[in-house]
Amino acid sequence: MYFFFNMYVHQKSDIELIADLVKTSSKVTLKDMANAIGKTVKTVQRIIKRSNKIKYVGSSKTGHWEII
Repeated sequence: MYFFFNMYVHQKSDIELIADLVKTSSKVTLKDMANAIGKTVKTVQRIIKRSNKIKYVGSSKTGHWEII
């Protein structure tokens, strides 16, 4: 007899995982985000662009991520 416990467990979406990373460190890089969620950098950029929940503020060298 098989039990499917994962049916009732809420799994976080990609944007929720990215938001958790930003909450942990606002200086996290796209490459670090991609490695953490198992996606490519381009996919992470696409997820962030579509969500409108996270934005990058400042220059590419000294900027940081903010959750809107």
